[in-house]
Amino acid sequence: MRVLHTSDWHIGHQFHNRKRDDEFAAFLNWVLNTVKERRIDALIIAGDVFDSSAPPNSAVRLYYEFLRELQETPCRAAVITGGNHDSPSFLNAPRELLRAAFPIYIFGSASPEPEEEVIALRSESGEPELIIGAVPYLRDTDLVSLAFGENLAEHEKKVVAGLQNHYRRVAEKAEELRAGRDIPVVLTGHFFLSGGRTVPNDGMREYIGGIGAFDVSLLPETPDYYALGHIHQPQKIGADHIRYSGSPLKMCFSDTAPRVVCEIEFTGRTPHITELPVPQFSDIRRLCGNWDELEPQLKSIAASETEILCEVSANDLSGAELVSRTDALFQKRMKNYPLILRSAKAEVHAVKAITPEQVAEMTESQIFELRLKRESLSDAEANDLRDLYRQAVLAVKEENA
Repeated sequence: MRVLHTSDWHIGHQFHNRKRDDEFAAFLNWVLNTVKERRIDALIIAGDVFDSSAPPNSAVRLYYEFLRELQETPCRAAVITGGNHDSPSFLNAPRELLRAAFPIYIFGSASPEPEEEVIALRSESGEPELIIGAVPYLRDTDLVSLAFGENLAEHEKKVVAGLQNHYRRVAEKAEELRAGRDIPVVLTGHFFLSGGRTVPNDGMREYIGGIGAFDVSLLPETPDYYALGHIHQPQKIGADHIRYSGSPLKMCFSDTAPRVVCEIEFTGRTPHITELPVPQFSDIRRLCGNWDELEPQLKSIAASETEILCEVSANDLSGAELVSRTDALFQKRMKNYPLILRSAKAEVHAVKAITPEQVAEMTESQIFELRLKRESLSDAEANDLRDLYRQAVLAVKEENA
């Protein structure tokens, strides 16, 4: 029995306002090929299928095309649970149709009774071979009701107890179905476990709903594997069989960890876990240093025909100097122009009057820098405005391409 565990696809996510449809399409095609080549029996997607509760049409189309093509693979079942970014009603809308056609089991939100989230993958003779407790992201309202006058600490304690009780009931139902057989039980989840490793600016919130971190010791011990989502960095917590697969695509420049999906091959109840590297379908780079270090790297990026997304931080240049030198290297070529330019050097601006003739010789970026100098801004504020300006320019270029 082979299971493929993945999560946090965030289809529809934009990287600094740059659409990623081509990357998502390439990743989904890679998953389909992996399912075929590895002879995967069950696919688990542990939450945050989409990046927002109202995904764009292009993201929805990619999702349904993937599910259609999945039916042409050896995969016998797919289990999809909702995350905190997903709309429960949107995910659940086609659930009965998809379950009957494939089967694809969708749990966009908590079931009225936790036991209803337990499903069994059965042999041709009807005997269970794999039991999955498909627990989605659990909202506060799924677990407790807010009492009048209750403070935050009391409410959080009740939410944790409610989450623990939910998992206890799912695990007990799974054991009832297992009935002493030597077959595996897998539980899913979408929350933040204490000790989880994160990186800044990757869009993952440690505090979701009414709780922050949930201690791994509160999870039932009987399941043989936990397929978790929400944390974007692949990792195990507390034990080898408690895993976050992480997001398949990098979500920010500070994210440097390799991307993986988890393949679990069971011998009886024993999981044999392999992290399968996910190829990256865009080249994301963070460059930092003095200009003499940055210049040859930027020259190479400017000349590259392959798309490269980069952030540049210069230690020895002002913001205006960095923009001017970068513009000179790229010579108005927008392809691969850095999405973010940052200056670590404090600067004092002296604004001089310029003539219309001088303006005509300036690039758009130089004009923007000149406008920045007319404001009393901190370096952090100026850098934030530069980021927004670059994103706006790239968005306009993409629309007009």
